Amino acid sequence: MEVTEYFRHNVLENRERTGITQETCERIVEDAEYVERQPNGRFAFWGRPSGKDLYLRVIVTGDRRALHNAFFDTGFTRKRRREHEG
Repeated sequence: MEVTEYFRHNVLENRERTGITQETCERIVEDAEYVERQPNGRFAFWGRPSGKDLYLRVIVTGDRRALHNAFFDTGFTRKRRREHEG
């Protein structure tokens, strides 16, 4: 899968996002637990990388060809827990 310049700079080269790799993001996109089209046309994929308690949100371009952003989404984790408890 391709990556945008934004992804390269703000995810792969960002020291605050250690543990997020291109391979992990590609796995989340391939086997997402939840997918949503954003108002801007991009797609968001959520999944839990092995060994992590948090969900990783991976944003891809509207044509689904390139990774654009990725971050651990604590809000989604809380939402999922509420859905399972309720």
